[in-house]
Amino acid sequence: MPTRRGDVRCLIYTSTAVSKPMPVYVNLHGGGFVIAYPEQDDGWCRFLAHACRATVVSVDYAVAPRKPFPIAFEQIQDVVRWAASPSRPWDGSRLALGGQSAGGNLAAAVCRAGSPAPVRLQVLQYPPLDLTIDPGNKPHPKGAIPPFLARAFDAAYAPSASLRADPGVSPGRKVEARDLLDVPQAVVVLCGRDSLEPEGREYAGVLAAAGRLVDLIEVPESGHGYDHSRTVTPERVDEIYARVASHVKAGLS
Repeated sequence: MPTRRGDVRCLIYTSTAVSKPMPVYVNLHGGGFVIAYPEQDDGWCRFLAHACRATVVSVDYAVAPRKPFPIAFEQIQDVVRWAASPSRPWDGSRLALGGQSAGGNLAAAVCRAGSPAPVRLQVLQYPPLDLTIDPGNKPHPKGAIPPFLARAFDAAYAPSASLRADPGVSPGRKVEARDLLDVPQAVVVLCGRDSLEPEGREYAGVLAAAGRLVDLIEVPESGHGYDHSRTVTPERVDEIYARVASHVKAGLS
């Protein structure tokens, strides 16, 4: 699909069990803002399309360092607008937006900036929300992203300190409830052994204070990325997926 920042490949997942126009979920993969591989979310997208009887649009957005902020951010804004169009073969008036890791950051940032189309629910799974914090100053339990790697990811996406303070890069930085009164309802998933857990928990608290938090799902036994972690069984992943999907289905009903 075309965007103001060039064409973007989107992978489309759809349920064959429904003939009428389905709701749509725009998915943003993780990868530290530098890995372009939406196929990593193949299992999640298939699960969601089936469980929610929905169309899932998984976005292969541009990645750093060749394409730093705000390129991916603006591409996703345009994808949301495109997905919400009444000319699509799904019901764009029933739209959710979510992402994992860096994708969760992008989803939160687009929602906080004011989505270009109505979003009924945002799903933020283990997102980095404040890139102004030096990764070396974050907790580092077993399973967390190594500080040197997180620092490299952050610098590639937002090369300057002033840029990392932009709300489009760090949607959780110095945020208050009054800043989130108009954002979509949110589901937040956090991993207990993740250096990003504290900032995710803080953001969930502010969402709750603003009356925008639907559910906070905690996976205490997992490092960053419970669904890509060998410490979490497939059955446990399915359990979490089902809990998230139930909220998506309700939000888009």
